[in-house]
Amino acid sequence: MNRLFKSALFPILVVLVLAFFALKIVNSSSSGPGQNWSDLVSQTEAGKVKSLKSDPTGNSVTYTQTDNTTHSVGVPSVALLNTELSLAKEKGVAIDGAKVYYANSAGVFETDLPAFAPA
Repeated sequence: MNRLFKSALFPILVVLVLAFFALKIVNSSSSGPGQNWSDLVSQTEAGKVKSLKSDPTGNSVTYTQTDNTTHSVGVPSVALLNTELSLAKEKGVAIDGAKVYYANSAGVFETDLPAFAPA
């Protein structure tokens, strides 16, 4: 019985040590606190956002800052998304995968993105 305990102890210790180092590596890869919607808006207002990509299926927006760091944040509402996309357009941010609808002076809804017709 003593031999069984000693032979089983070594693999258990190896697994625990490997798990400890794997946990350290995973935790160190996250660089600082995560971004939220307010951070995106303030970064856009400050002109520090280079591009935006909307993902309607994931209900999120991925954006790249001028220092080439990329963040993804959840979209609180469609109205806030449209407001952010309008602000980004004013600031000259490249917008990809998003549709911005607004009412023109005649009350007709338009989009700023080109329509693609099948060939």
